[in-house]
Amino acid sequence: SKIFASAFYSFKETKIPVKTAVVSLLFNIILISILIKPCRVTGLALAAAASSWLNAILLGYFLRKRIGKIGARKIIASFGKVSVASAVMSVVAYSLSAVNYSHAIFTVLVPIPAAIIVFVMMCVLLRIDEFKQLWSI
Repeated sequence: SKIFASAFYSFKETKIPVKTAVVSLLFNIILISILIKPCRVTGLALAAAASSWLNAILLGYFLRKRIGKIGARKIIASFGKVSVASAVMSVVAYSLSAVNYSHAIFTVLVPIPAAIIVFVMMCVLLRIDEFKQLWSI
């Protein structure tokens, strides 16, 4: 949502980001009041995440109305690919961190590099365009 808000600011349009932020804040307050008792601290995090998503969706919608197509399909496809790569990386990191190593330092020195390697491999395997661009720098 930060990128979408910056796009509006570049058009000298501040009302839409402020209005969407207010709607998202109200949504956050409502969700917190619903989720705080059954979920406690997790409910706070869930409410914050949901309201942040709402803000991004609203800003994206209004930006598309203002300037036309913004390549949403490509953005969503890329997001999906990165999410898959991140999920696989997370499973590897979590699995390797659960191993009982002979020294405590290996609890960090094994899972983190392995997770990075797996993430890079997944980016190549899934043909993530942004990764190709980063790699060419």
